[in-house]
Amino acid sequence: MMRFVTAMFLTFLSTACSAQDPNKRAVEGRLTQLAGENAVACGLVRQGQDPTSAWRCAQESDAARKPFWLAVEERPTDSAVWHAVTRTASGSRLVIFYTSNNYGRREFEPHFSEHECSEPFQFFERQMFTLRCGPDVP
Repeated sequence: MMRFVTAMFLTFLSTACSAQDPNKRAVEGRLTQLAGENAVACGLVRQGQDPTSAWRCAQESDAARKPFWLAVEERPTDSAVWHAVTRTASGSRLVIFYTSNNYGRREFEPHFSEHECSEPFQFFERQMFTLRCGPDVP
């Protein structure tokens, strides 16, 4: 019985902690703001998760000219890092870099770098810049 209670508590704790992740909230909030409330949410791919279906969603949405967003969590160095791509309701296509602190400090100071993209979005798994505009590193 004690094992069951412990397992339930740990499950609750991990769920509560992930719901409170300020980085995830910041990224999802900004992407929703850019792409619009009705945009296709292709996903927030956490480090270690398989990005295949989320990337397919982004490619299909972009080809259909539908607003969408996709973010991939990168391996943190001294702050949380995410790369994202989006198509806004007005048709703008952006590649976005997020860090929880632009100066590599512990304080939570979300920073987004947003760049227009006129080339095909590219996905490079296991590389420093996972989501890119075309083949070149931004």
